[in-house]
Amino acid sequence: MKSITDSYHVAKRRAKNTITLGKHVTPSTVDGEYEILPNADLRLEAGETIHFTDGFHAHEGSKMHASIRYQNCTVHLSV
Repeated sequence: MKSITDSYHVAKRRAKNTITLGKHVTPSTVDGEYEILPNADLRLEAGETIHFTDGFHAHEGSKMHASIRYQNCTVHLSV
């Protein structure tokens, strides 16, 4: 049986221009620390910049991959 500590979580964030991680990022987000916990994998992809500001923490045992690139999604519809 798996316990909660045996689970693994993956989160992906994409932005055409900028991703900002930390405390006090925007008025529309909940104020607080941005933490990557153990057994978590955060994948970031932005077209221009990725900012890590005060309040960003990656804990031991966590993984993160950040890249500057952006590919538009292409959709092919059949009629």
